[in-house]
Amino acid sequence: MAVNHAIVTLAVYVAITIPKQKKPVICPKNMKNFAIKHVQEVDSTNNYLKKLIRNQVLEEGTVILADYQKSGKGQGQNSWHSGKGLNLTFSLLLHPGIYADQFFYLTEIVSLAITDFLFSCEINASIKWPNDIYVNDLKIAGILIENSITENEVVICIAGIGINVNEMHFPSDLLNPTSMRIQKDKSFNTEVLMDLLLDTIQNRYNQLLSEDLKSLHNEYNRRIYKRGISAEYKDKRGLFKAELKEIRSTGEMVLKKEDHTGKAYLFGEIEMII
Repeated sequence: MAVNHAIVTLAVYVAITIPKQKKPVICPKNMKNFAIKHVQEVDSTNNYLKKLIRNQVLEEGTVILADYQKSGKGQGQNSWHSGKGLNLTFSLLLHPGIYADQFFYLTEIVSLAITDFLFSCEINASIKWPNDIYVNDLKIAGILIENSITENEVVICIAGIGINVNEMHFPSDLLNPTSMRIQKDKSFNTEVLMDLLLDTIQNRYNQLLSEDLKSLHNEYNRRIYKRGISAEYKDKRGLFKAELKEIRSTGEMVLKKEDHTGKAYLFGEIEMII
């Protein structure tokens, strides 16, 4: 008999049905056995992985890697553009077993892993809250984290990741895209990059499982795009200038306005003007 779980994407909840299964065992401290399923074309790798989960029990470390996503998903109603075979677009299954109120740490470890990966390729990157990776003022990667929560525990995490690798041409309606190839003026072998990226994800996941949460969160904040800098924002009341003070471990962005008042925002309540 199936049970219902809540899939959480920050402040968004979507119900799906998955098979009833035993409480997952937290993975060993060296999860090297990634099971990569390579598909040529899907609507989105997150959707594809969720459909598999509905019909079977999958091991932690299952990866759906696609050459092309017809309807790649971003946060909320956002989409993700990717040319066929040019980039890294995949979803990873984790069974973290952390408390429900710790779910934002999963966004943190994936964000840090991608920036670790880019640093290793000599590309200096930062994290634009809550789920984009930037090089200077240009977007190079995006993340979509969807969590299944039951009995106050995150039992399933689907981490959708898209990184612009060899993309050179983007749709005109994308305001500020870039790619690794544009940044470094050379092409990359995506298979080699995939191995490197999974290693960085493994390392950050191990940090989460070892409960090194304070240093993890502090490092995440140090890499936040425009932290400590006055910038323009827009909320339901209109435009204003503020300084980004921190991202809380529960996922809210804390701003200090010019009148020295502070406020915490959830995703969807605030927009940074680039």
